[in-house]
Amino acid sequence: MLLVKMSRINERIWRLNQEYVRRLANARTVLGLLEALLTSKLAAYGLDDGCSTTEAEWTALLRDAAEALDQLHEAHRMWRYDYFYESPDTRRVVQDRAAVAKATVYFEHLLRAYESRLELVSQMLRVLPRPDPHWTTVPQGDLWSLFETAVNELRAFNHEISAI
Repeated sequence: MLLVKMSRINERIWRLNQEYVRRLANARTVLGLLEALLTSKLAAYGLDDGCSTTEAEWTALLRDAAEALDQLHEAHRMWRYDYFYESPDTRRVVQDRAAVAKATVYFEHLLRAYESRLELVSQMLRVLPRPDPHWTTVPQGDLWSLFETAVNELRAFNHEISAI
């Protein structure tokens, strides 16, 4: 097996992609777990009649967050095939300086395009009355808080690009 050492230029774009994939996958996973847990708790126990608005708001937040993350995942996938890989067939990371610069510019554009959607999800997480932590806590922690952290890590990525 032939191993090719990456240049500093394409190593940076590779690390950007890897870190973003990690953060996006984490947000999607935590959201899926939160949605499943909250849905099962609501089905099993329901809420008092006075809290039906909160239940609708939670459902709307989870739906909007899932839609935003799915759209971001798809946009990121398209970016990879259009700019990150030399060819969709080989899936080899772009090598030359111009291609890496173009991939980086379009990656930053992708992040800016979804910044307002992620800000809206983050704002809803802060503003909505959150579910009882007994409903959202698993051995790994409170899924509501973990999801809020995951969304904020995605939002912060745009500002952390220069450090990667």
